[in-house]
Amino acid sequence: MPDFLKNFLKSPYHSRVQIFTVLGILSYLLLAINSGWGFFGVVLSPEFIYVFIFNLIVATIICSYIHEVNLWLAKQPAFKRNSVIVRTKYCFYAVVVPVLFELVVALVFFGIKTEGIVNSSYFDIDFILILTFIFALNLFYFFANSARRSVLKAMLTYHGSVRTNLREIRRLKKIVHLKLIREAPVSLVGYDMTEIGINKYHIACVYKEEDSIVTYYFDGTKTYTKQSISNIYKRLSPVDYFKINPYCIHHRLAIFEYSGADASRRTRLVLRHPFNHLVSDNQRIVSQANYMAFRNWFQE
Repeated sequence: MPDFLKNFLKSPYHSRVQIFTVLGILSYLLLAINSGWGFFGVVLSPEFIYVFIFNLIVATIICSYIHEVNLWLAKQPAFKRNSVIVRTKYCFYAVVVPVLFELVVALVFFGIKTEGIVNSSYFDIDFILILTFIFALNLFYFFANSARRSVLKAMLTYHGSVRTNLREIRRLKKIVHLKLIREAPVSLVGYDMTEIGINKYHIACVYKEEDSIVTYYFDGTKTYTKQSISNIYKRLSPVDYFKINPYCIHHRLAIFEYSGADASRRTRLVLRHPFNHLVSDNQRIVSQANYMAFRNWFQE
């Protein structure tokens, strides 16, 4: 599909339903007003479907072309849009070229019908309707572009401050979230975790058990998978989860505190109830390689 047709069908100015409604009505009008079968009786014509599709294709080409010309105009800087050269180019390409294209198509159509275009009523009705449509379409895109330029200008003006404010809001939410986690009691039994945005279906920890990976949830349920710890960790929030060693991941709420590096240079976690039954070294010990990163993460 040509790019200009893709741009037309995906235009921000109208939906596809609106596009094909307008094009369908125009194609039907062009066919019905000179058919001789009557405005509604034309659907009974044996050539109705073929001529209708032909008109629809021609109308789509003209509309998508005019849409592309108006997009070109919208991309020009303001001082260029107001210049005589650009305005002349716009009038030529947006009005004159589509009209000439329609005239060529009409000549071919009436040539196939072996009926002279001059002897037909084409210039009495069809041509006037097409001219009106071309001017109306250009007028629509001109005002649509003007409105869109105003919106884009406002977005560019306030984009920096909006991004800064959103970043600050996310930072404050993170601080409040972590503060509430640190203030949670040592026992989570009966504690309303929804206040800090955590529910019972959230993952509390993930650890390796023999040949399987166990996912342990805050409601005490477990699931088993063959996925690797690393793959699971990639899908978890780095704010809430930390891989303490190659065999275990913990949610921050599951960790009450840590003992600090002991004489054996091993950092042991103190887990909140009901996770304090996890006593294996793989479930409690922070690896030396991860100790500094874990300490920074836990003390944020």
